[in-house]
Amino acid sequence: MTRSICCISHLEFARAWSFNPFGYFVYAAAIYLLFRPLTVAYIPGLERAFFHTKLRYALPICTVVCFLLFGFWRMIRIMTSS
Repeated sequence: MTRSICCISHLEFARAWSFNPFGYFVYAAAIYLLFRPLTVAYIPGLERAFFHTKLRYALPICTVVCFLLFGFWRMIRIMTSS
């Protein structure tokens, strides 16, 4: 994951994908958390609209499930290639 994020920072997108495709998600989440105070201060309706929906738990749940599936897939791929 660290190498993927470093490659994204260096604009090496194909290489970042080959290391870990979830690096893009983590990179986007880090940028969001960095700029969240500005969005809350200047666009309060955006934050309120997102966090007061019934689907607000869907993104974290889907993310965790995808992380787990990807991890299992990598482990199986490594074990079967030996």
